[in-house]
Amino acid sequence: MYDVNVIGVDPAGKTGYAYRTRDGWKCGAVSAFNLHALLAVFSEAASAGVTDACVEDCYLGLNVSTLKALANIQGRVCGALEAVGIAVRLVQPRSWKSAMLQAGGIPVAGRESQKAKGMEVARRLGASPATDDESDAVCIAEYGATTGMQTMFPTGPAPRRAQAPPRA
Repeated sequence: MYDVNVIGVDPAGKTGYAYRTRDGWKCGAVSAFNLHALLAVFSEAASAGVTDACVEDCYLGLNVSTLKALANIQGRVCGALEAVGIAVRLVQPRSWKSAMLQAGGIPVAGRESQKAKGMEVARRLGASPATDDESDAVCIAEYGATTGMQTMFPTGPAPRRAQAPPRA
């Protein structure tokens, strides 16, 4: 279907994630403050064939305290993804939203309208998101897969999965 299998991630206190499996979309939300839970979710994604992550970047229109909190969460999420061998790229919210959340070819404006449109788009793609965090993650994953991750900023070199040492 696509050249890469992408997990979309919407980082927040309750971090939404979504990726395609052979059986359809896997959507969920996990606490960004529970490292073990993040690692478990991302390890499962890697085992399902996910190779790349498209993570929404922090948006700068917030007050400093909120921006710092989101940057902390983003760092935790990106670190957990890289720890399980998934390459991470950041996407600006405006980029994926203008591409994915359109009505009649025009990007949808306003937070509530965008959330409703995100849910509609995710369902049209065959996903069953329970929350707008999950529907955003579906849209982010689809955006990353359809753009080939070309318009995003890499967070560093592609990670390598840890190898067990050779047996003596």
